[in-house]
This record gives sequence, structure tokens and C-alpha cells, in this order.
Amino acid sequence: MPRFCAVALLVALVHEAAYAQVVSTPPAAAETHPSAGEYPLAPLEPSTLTPRRSVHWANSTALGASLGLGAPFGSFGAFVTHNITRGLQLEAGGGYSMAFGASVGFMARLGLDPGNDSLAAIGLGVSANFSPFHYPTNCTYANNTVGVEVQTCNPAGGPQYADGTAYPIWLNLEASEDLRALGDYGARAGVGASVLLNPEGFPLAAGCSEDTVGHVPCNVGADRSVGRVFFQFYVHLDVYFLLYNGLESGHGLVRLPTTVSTQPDAGR
Repeated sequence: MPRFCAVALLVALVHEAAYAQVVSTPPAAAETHPSAGEYPLAPLEPSTLTPRRSVHWANSTALGASLGLGAPFGSFGAFVTHNITRGLQLEAGGGYSMAFGASVGFMARLGLDPGNDSLAAIGLGVSANFSPFHYPTNCTYANNTVGVEVQTCNPAGGPQYADGTAYPIWLNLEASEDLRALGDYGARAGVGASVLLNPEGFPLAAGCSEDTVGHVPCNVGADRSVGRVFFQFYVHLDVYFLLYNGLESGHGLVRLPTTVSTQPDAGR
């Protein structure tokens, strides 16, 4: 029993000494941080991101190619178009018509309900052709009972041909839809009608072969012989790219801010 009491007393003394050591040890100095003034933030560099191109119309110029049937710029052609405002477009071009030869033309379009990337418009313009012709003037054509076309000429003895060159001038009216995607490209489809203003350049014709596809110079002469105004419907499909993508309020190049303030907000 005396030995047990001595061991217990020794353990109590060791525990008391350890506690006193812990209590007397001063706390570690608090970790310090440099003030913001010692290490100022470097100013941000201007943004180097590429600006995003946006669709816009005003003051834009485009160069394009056209395919058509009876169209003012021919069966195939090229054009330059310029938008003065968002809804007013002027266009000039030329090409080659399989029926009436080389062509040149001009058209103005007025936007009806221009959207951000589309332009529905009505167009009015004039065009002209350099038209060589060669067709019979004294013959009529009809199919017999078995569906074979028969030529009847008066006077008898064969067809008498008219040869020469005419310079027809057309008044053109059309409706079109123009789609311009983000970037520098677009497409347009149009349908319309052309009225010949000077048919007298084509000699009169008694008739034209029914085997002919589409309108040809002979049809002008045949309509003249019965006093009809010559007109034709047309369709065209255009593709183009922008030579200059003009600026317009709310459109154009969209840029990110080039400076960022590093000063603290006065309200905070």
C-alpha cells in the first residue's frame, strides 16, 4: 500500500508539471499578410478577342452571281448590289440570256419588312439585250393527227427568214427574299415579270415552232403580228459575298470593353 501511494503521488506531480509548462508557453505570433498597397494589381491589358461580325444592311456592298430563267441578268450573270439604307437597295449587273443574248440591267429594291438577317423586297428596274435573231416570218406551225408538227408557209416554196440584231429594252417588276447569314455571305431568290418596251426591233412573224422551249425572238414577232404586248415571267437565284460590311446603329462590330477599373466602388 505505501508503494502504490508513492506511485500515484509521482504521476500526479508529473501531470502538474506538464500542465504548468503548457499554460506558461506564449501563443505563436499571428501570421501577417502584406497590405494591398505593397503589391498593387497590374492594369489589365486591352482585350485581344476577335470582334464578332453581325448581320447588318445599311451601307453594305456585295458582289454576286446569278442563275435565271428569263431573268434580267440572263441565264447566268453577275451583279454588284449596294444597300443605301436598311431597306433601300440598288443593283447593277449583266450576263447572257440563252434566248435574247448579252444583257445588262439595273434594279432598285424597297424592303417591305426587313429583319435582322432577311430582307423581303419589291424591285423595279430596266434591262437591255443585244439580240441577234434568225427566224422564219411567213410560216405557221400546227400538229397533225399523229402529233407531228407541220410547217405551212405562205407563199409556198419554203420559209423566208429574218436576220439581224435587235436591242430590246425591258421593264422588270419582281418580288424577292434575301437571306444574309452571320458573316460575309448571302443568298436571294426572286420571281417577276418583264414587259418588252420596244418590240418593233423584231420583224413580224406568222407563227413560231411549237417545239421551241421558252420565249425566243420569233415569239416577239408573232405577238407583234396580232397586236399583243410581249411579256414573260422569270425566276432567278443569286449568291453573293460582301465586299464591305457597313455599320448601322445596333449592329456592326461588337467589341468587348478595353479597360477595366481597379478602383474600389465608392458605395462599398
